This record gives sequence, C-alpha cells and structure tokens, in this order.
Amino acid sequence: MPILTAAYQAEVKAWLASFPSSQEPPPFYLAGHSMGCRVAIQVALLNGDCQGLILFSYPLIGAGKNKEPRLAGLEQISSRSLSISGNRDALCPTDLWQKILQDLPLFTLHVLNHGDHSLAVPAKIKPASGQDLFEAEVIQALRQFKEP
Repeated sequence: MPILTAAYQAEVKAWLASFPSSQEPPPFYLAGHSMGCRVAIQVALLNGDCQGLILFSYPLIGAGKNKEPRLAGLEQISSRSLSISGNRDALCPTDLWQKILQDLPLFTLHVLNHGDHSLAVPAKIKPASGQDLFEAEVIQALRQFKEP
C-alpha cells in the first residue's frame, strides 16, 4: 500500500502545485473505493487541506481468515467523511461498521439496500433501470454530504 499512497499523494501535490501562488486551491475531497479508501485515508492524514473523505465500500475486514477490523487512521481523520456501503458487502458488515462509526462523529454512513462490495445491484433484485436508480441514490448522498 505504500506505493499506492505515494502515487496518490504525488497526484494531490501536483494538483495543488498547479495553482498560482496568489490563488488558493478550491476545496477538495479525497475519495477511494475498497483498498483505495485506505489509501485515501493515509493521503488525507498527509494533506490537512482536504475538506473531506468519500469512501466507497470501505474494506473493514479482509476476505481471508483475518477478520479483525481495519481501523488504521480512521480516528485521526479531522475532516467530514462519507462512507457509502452496500448492505450486502461481505468486506464491510453494516452492523459492525455502524457500531465503529458511532465513535467517529465526523463520519456519515449511507447504506445502499441490496448493494454489494462493487456497489452493484444483483440482476435478480433489480428491474431494468435498477442500477440507474442505485447510482442516482449515490449521487444524492454525495450532494447531501457536500452541502449539509
């Protein structure tokens, strides 16, 4: 993960450096999906200017035998954060994630009914337009988070 963190950090630094010294960069959020969430958290800890984190399908527990929650860095986040997870995500059990986030008041959880780790609705559950509705729900959650 150090290589991914360094690459993400380099992109953030390059973007911030692209602004003239007389101009403040606009507010920005860091985001990631699955392991990218863990990388985004590490980069957020390096960039205090980050306005917030958006975590899609945070991998709270591993897929292997180790089922210990992955909490590294979460308690150090000092900006508002949104976690979007499906209630069928085997790597992020909703009940456990909700319990952990109770102690992290800057985190908001949005649970997608029928969503899995890929944030997809299974074909047997969704009508033809089900994924579009699902994506619209994600967009709405993002809008609500951005403008509380």
